Amino acid sequence: MPRLRLRPPRAEDGPQVDPWLPEAIAAIQGRARPAAPLTLCDLLRRWRENHPSAWTLVGELVGGPVVGIIHLRDAGAGRLLIEALAVRADRRNLGYGQEMVIAAEAAWPGRMVCAAVPRQNGLALYFWLRTGYRPFYPFTGPDAAGLDPAPLWMLRVLRPDRA
Repeated sequence: MPRLRLRPPRAEDGPQVDPWLPEAIAAIQGRARPAAPLTLCDLLRRWRENHPSAWTLVGELVGGPVVGIIHLRDAGAGRLLIEALAVRADRRNLGYGQEMVIAAEAAWPGRMVCAAVPRQNGLALYFWLRTGYRPFYPFTGPDAAGLDPAPLWMLRVLRPDRA
């Protein structure tokens, strides 16, 4: 039985997410401290401006608080891109991030999921390896279209038979 569910963020999530969000976003980048204050509303607006067709979901514990946020977009050719996964500091290393990824994969009808990992974040690389992803180099193969060359890309093929 899942311990959390993914759902779209709501306005009332701000007060519970805002206190931990800046640190969680800094952790994605492999930084110890946030670069600047950040609210859920600000982050959602920025992500919408960068990728209007992308979507963001929060990971909410069953009967409990929001513990994470995941930002996704359809990259075409059956690929789902996980562009950001952030988990509240006091809930890390408890499997919630992995559960959020697994829930996103289960809802995805395509054949593969790619995750962007900042190169300076070794802990994130280890997380994605433990979650069943492998590094791949999309800039030399057929799946290169539309991917930012800055991060390390991790890949998990869900359904090899789908195009």
